[in-house]
Amino acid sequence: MEFAFVLGVFAFIAIIIILAVVLAVTMNPAAIQARRDRSAPLLTAPARVVDKRMAVTGNSSSHGTNYFVTFQFSDGSRLELGVNGPASGQLSVNDEGVLVWQGSALRDFRREILR
Repeated sequence: MEFAFVLGVFAFIAIIIILAVVLAVTMNPAAIQARRDRSAPLLTAPARVVDKRMAVTGNSSSHGTNYFVTFQFSDGSRLELGVNGPASGQLSVNDEGVLVWQGSALRDFRREILR
């Protein structure tokens, strides 16, 4: 009987840990947004980079930098997408090309090279 009780306690603790991990992964805002982005249609359109910005977040013990690029389409509408640091560094204001995005995620920007 004592062995069964100990086994039951370990099984209960294991179930609680598994549920906590599943909840942490599924309720994470970044994971939720990534799922939405993956389920959105992949869109392509000619666009021009009209603005870039960064936002620094955090406190004395931890910090991070988020990068954003605003694209303008031929009809005048604009779209701001979050990008990683290297992608932000490769794009310049007034770059023109073909933007490929999915939800709120930049998938590609093929710069037009004028000759």
